[in-house]
Amino acid sequence: LNMQPQGSDDLSISFEDRNGYLYAFFSGERRGLEDAKRYWLTAVEECNKRGYKRLLVEQYFPRPLSRIDTFYLAEAIARMPIQNIRIAFVDRDIDQNGINMFAETVAVNRGGVGKVFTSFVEAEAYLLSETP
Repeated sequence: LNMQPQGSDDLSISFEDRNGYLYAFFSGERRGLEDAKRYWLTAVEECNKRGYKRLLVEQYFPRPLSRIDTFYLAEAIARMPIQNIRIAFVDRDIDQNGINMFAETVAVNRGGVGKVFTSFVEAEAYLLSETP
């Protein structure tokens, strides 16, 4: 399933049913915080709709969000209906790992359950492991 969120012709979200989890890939031109909140909410809603308890999000964007927008995005994700979802996140741009780790800390401090990875293999292993 490929979706174009309203208002963003250049933003792409695709979903794939994988063995034991929902895979979401975000790419294209993200115009800022509102786009980011919209695609995350779309992924969380799709995960809940399909009955998955695990979500792996992979993204590739040419330009990162600012640090303050990353903070607000992490806060927003923690408020989404993710209570029963284990989330693993991979950014294909390894240079963004520092700011992504910051976002993980913000989200976890606000009750979110997610972990940031630089490797898809590690993210999938975490997601499918039984230990929290």
